[in-house]
Order: sequence, then C-alpha cells, then structure tokens
Amino acid sequence: MPQNANVVGGVEFAAFAQRHFAHWAALANTAVRHTSYGNGVVTSVTEREGYVPLLAIRFTEHGAMTFNSESFLQGAFSEVVLNDELREPFLVWQAAETTRRQFQALAERYNIPPSLVRLSHLLPVLLKLEAREQLSEDELRWLKGEKLFNVLATYYRRAFLASGDPWHLVKACSSLRAAGMPRKAIEASEKYADAPLQGDQRAFGALLTSRGGAFRDVGNLDAARQSGLSAVETSPTSPHPHNLLGAVCYAAGHPADGDRHFDIAVSLGGNAKASDVEVRSVLQQSDAVVRMKITQYLLGKDRAKYAWVARYAGLHQET
Repeated sequence: MPQNANVVGGVEFAAFAQRHFAHWAALANTAVRHTSYGNGVVTSVTEREGYVPLLAIRFTEHGAMTFNSESFLQGAFSEVVLNDELREPFLVWQAAETTRRQFQALAERYNIPPSLVRLSHLLPVLLKLEAREQLSEDELRWLKGEKLFNVLATYYRRAFLASGDPWHLVKACSSLRAAGMPRKAIEASEKYADAPLQGDQRAFGALLTSRGGAFRDVGNLDAARQSGLSAVETSPTSPHPHNLLGAVCYAAGHPADGDRHFDIAVSLGGNAKASDVEVRSVLQQSDAVVRMKITQYLLGKDRAKYAWVARYAGLHQET
C-alpha cells in the first residue's frame, strides 16, 4: 500500500470513528492493510443493532474475510486509506485530539485539577506560560478567579527570575500560600529575607509579611512573629504586618494583644474587616484550648457582635 497523507493507522481511525456507523460505512471500497493478511479492500459494512459494525474485506492473497470494528481498535489493521468523504472530518477530529492531548500534558505539568481541564480559557494561558510569554491583566484576573494559584505562582516566580522585580516574588509567595503550599513560599523567599531587593523597602516589607503568613500557616508562630516585626520595621506605614501580628497573637492565645495590632492596622488605613477574616482563619486552624480562649474573650468583649465565634468552640448563645 503506497504511503501518503491519506493513510492513517487502524487504531487511530477506530478512535475517530468510535460508534458512529456513518464513518465505518464510508470505508466501503477503501483500501486497508491487516497486520497478518496484508492488503485488502473493504467490500461492505453491515450495521448490527446492539453490536459493533461488521466489515467484509477481500484480501489480495487471502480472499474474503469478515471483521468487527473492534479489531481496528485492537491493532489488527495497521493502515486505512481515507477517501474524500472521510478525509475532512478525520482531519478536524485529529486536530482536536492533538489539542486535547497537548492540553492534558500541560494540565498535568502545571498540576491543574481534573475538574478544570475543560475550561476553554486555560489552554491559551498554559501555552503562553510554556512559551515564557507575558500574561495579560485579564488572564491574571481570570486565573485568580478560577483559584488557579499554583499557575499564578509559577508565572510570577518565572517573572521574578527574568526581571528581578521584587513584587513578582511577593506575588509568587502569596500565590503559593493561596495554593496551600506555604512551605514552598518559605523556600522561595529564603534567599531574599535579609535585605530589600533593588532597595525597594515596600516590596521587602510585603515579602516579609507574606513569608510570616506562610510560617503561620505551618504553625511556626515564633518565625511568623519575627517576620512580622521585621516587616513593621521595614514598612512602618503598612497595615499588613500588623494584621499578620494580630493573627499570630490570636493563634498564640493572646487575643487582647492581637486586637492592639488590628487597631494599629486600621489606623494605618487597613480594612476594618480584615481582623474578622484573620480571626476566622485562626479559629479554623487552632486547637480546642486556643479556640476556647478566643471565643470566651470575644464573647466577653461583645456577645452580640461576636456571636458567630461560639460554634468554633461548641458554645451556644444563651437565650
């Protein structure tokens, strides 16, 4: 059988045709090659209700034989010649299959959850990431909205290594924390935790704050506190280090000290609701003793305002 662009493998053709009888029927009068019987021509294709199609094939040297379509999928036929009717739909399927396989490989490479692999926006982003191209602001927002923080972390880490911009490292560490990989954030910031990159004090303060948050995530409160204090020294007008220190104090069982830091954060322009977010996070991560201490403190401070904390310690508001 001559080699040309119209010749495809039998397994590949079966994957294309699957249970679409019209594709199998279109093989009538086309040439095929069997791995044992050599060249032949499909003389007829019979549709069978409840069964796969049956193909009658006349071989040059072995005469007439019949095979079901499963034999193609099992590798019995090494070549199939596409006629004009099959060529275009096969090429469309082949292009889509190539894209699907490429997408699957990139999804595995970047640890994309299976539930998100079918998102149409994702492949162009992954292709740009693979090519080390810059992502647009819309693409970055989309990744954040889909909670693909591991992809964002990879992008920002590479951007930092390429440009040296310290804010890219800050965003990489924040993304690693959001992706549930705080140890990776600690590791990524390790070499840059002693002095500001490019003399950028604000970026250095933000990096120390993110690093401190990662330490808190893994339960290392002493390291988290030290990073927070260093961030305050580096960036004294930023509210974020104080929010970190407030959370660390709460996690250590010292909620009154934590509130002092939260108040400072608000005085520096921080969001007044940030403290509730941090306290909820601490309550979710702490042991029963710390949770009880925090809930008793907050309920004693303002029982109506903090009624929501009772459930974290198994307490019930009195009626």
